[in-house]
Order: sequence, then structure tokens, then C-alpha cells
Amino acid sequence: MTPHGAVLDACVLVNAAVRDTLLRLAQRGLYTPYWSDEITK
Repeated sequence: MTPHGAVLDACVLVNAAVRDTLLRLAQRGLYTPYWSDEITK
């Protein structure tokens, strides 16, 4: 588990370049992304 976490709001996930960058950083273990079902719908 990484020491840092962040909630990824829908406004961040809409832009493909930003979304891809944030998810790639999470894959590398730099932070743990969190979101709810309401955000991803």
C-alpha cells in the first residue's frame, strides 16, 4: 500500500491525457486512487 491516496473526481477523469497520467502514476505505486460509483457513472 502506498502512503498517499487521492480521490479522483469526474472533472479529472474526463480529460484522457490527465486520466492516463494519473492512472499510470498509480500503477507505479506513487499513490492510491479512490473514487465512488457516483463519480464513475
